[in-house]
Formats: sequence, C-alpha cells, structure tokens
Amino acid sequence: MIEHEVTNDQVSDTAYAERLNAIQLAFIDDPRQAARDADDLVAELLRAIADDMARRRGELEAADDEGASPDTENLRLAVRRSRELVTLLTQSDLSPHPATIG
Repeated sequence: MIEHEVTNDQVSDTAYAERLNAIQLAFIDDPRQAARDADDLVAELLRAIADDMARRRGELEAADDEGASPDTENLRLAVRRSRELVTLLTQSDLSPHPATIG
C-alpha cells in the first residue's frame, strides 16, 4: 500500500495491497498465473504513478507557458514528492536536507 503524497487517489488506496493479497492466495492453485498477475499489478501501479507524475509536471509547465512561474511553495512540494517517491521505491532513509522544511 502506498500512502505517500506522490500518488493519486487511485494509487494511494488499499486496492493494490488487497489485489496482491488475493494474488498471493491464488498462488497455491495456479503459481504461473499468480506470477503473471503479480507482474501485471506492478506494471499497472507503476503506470499509475508515472501518469500522476506526468500530470503534476504538466501543471507546473502550464504555469510556465502562461508566463506565471509556479510559486516557490508548489516547487517545494514537487521536490518533496520526488524525494518521497525515491525513498519509497529505494526503501532509503533520505532525511530532508537540514536547510529544507518538510
């Protein structure tokens, strides 16, 4: 289950974890299909994350195109979301730089 701000509502709910649990239970009856289903689930989740990131990037770029640069707060949130995603995907402990806030 992903509970980070870097994802959209579809990704942040428990549906992916619940589906993975069902796949794991199905492994007993059909290991090959369970492996395919698990792979498909991961691919779907990664696509959802990539789509959400592209949408957010588009919002920042749209502000630039309109001549109004994104405000510092929106840029700070974008960097924070990136840090959270890298932390999640790499299971690293990336503490914020001391000069940054949250």
